[in-house]
Order: sequence, then structure tokens, then C-alpha cells
Amino acid sequence: MIMYSLMMLTAAVVSYLATWVARQMGNKLRLFAPIRSRDMHSVPISRLGGLGLFAGFAVALVVASNSFFVKDIFHGNGAPWGILAGAW
Repeated sequence: MIMYSLMMLTAAVVSYLATWVARQMGNKLRLFAPIRSRDMHSVPISRLGGLGLFAGFAVALVVASNSFFVKDIFHGNGAPWGILAGAW
């Protein structure tokens, strides 16, 4: 249970920090979603937030693949990496 909590905490912290960085980069590079009449936002919103979530997922997979508890799932099995590649 501790290992699952560590993976969850790792994914949450990395996602939080990487989303903040991606948002700042999106604002700096002016990569905004266009404002439409049906949207609830009245100011432009950065479109790079998903990169932060992807980074959190990727780091959690790397931590899991190197942990002693769940590394057998990754040994000889490309499915977790295939899911990561599909998420890209």
C-alpha cells in the first residue's frame, strides 16, 4: 500500500508542478485557446496544461518500473510503455 501511495504522490506532485510550468510557457509563447461565445472564460487560457499531466503520468510509470514491488509487471511487458506512447 505504501508503494501505491508513493506512486500516487509522485504523480500528483509532478503533475502539479509541470502543469504550472506548462501554463507559464503557454502564456509566454501565447498559445491560447480562442475565446468563443459559449465558453465561461473571458480571458485567454493556455492550451499546454495536458503536458503537465502527461509528465506526471510518465514519471509515475518510471518510478513504478524501478520499484521492487511492482517492477515484475514491467519485466517483459511493453503494455505500460505502450499506454504511455498512446497517451502522447
